[in-house]
Amino acid sequence: MMLVTRKTDYGLRILLELSKLPFGTSIPAKELASRQGIPSPFLSKIVADLASRHILETKRGVKGGIRLSIPPESISILDVVEAIDGGISICYCSARPVDCPRQSYCPIRKNFKLVEEKLKEELRHITIANLAKEELKALKEA
Repeated sequence: MMLVTRKTDYGLRILLELSKLPFGTSIPAKELASRQGIPSPFLSKIVADLASRHILETKRGVKGGIRLSIPPESISILDVVEAIDGGISICYCSARPVDCPRQSYCPIRKNFKLVEEKLKEELRHITIANLAKEELKALKEA
C-alpha cells in the first residue's frame, strides 16, 4: 500500500485553508489548527517544513500568524510532498540508489522510476488553487 503521509495531508489542508484568505492575510496558528483539526505541536512542525521551502511565512507576536509566501496558483502538490516528505519514491532502491548494487541494470528500479516521474509530473500540475476551486465546487453541489 502506498499512502500520502498524514503530515503531507495536513500540510495540504493547511495550505488549502490559507488559500481561502486574501493573499497576504495571516491567521494565528491556534485558529488554523482548530479549523483543520490538527494538533498544534504537529501543525508547528508542518509549518516549519513549509516555511523552510518559502511556501509559508510565520510571524510571532500579537499581530503574528501564518500566511502564504507565494500565491496558491504557484504551489503544487509536488511542492508540498517534497517540502514535507522529501520527495516521492515508490521503491526503496529509487529513494536510495547508492544502497543498491543493481542500480545500473535493474529493470525493476528502471520501471518504478518511470512511474515515479509520471506521478511527479501529474502532481506538479495540481496546485493549491486547483484544490480550492474543486472544494468550492463540491461544497456548492452538496
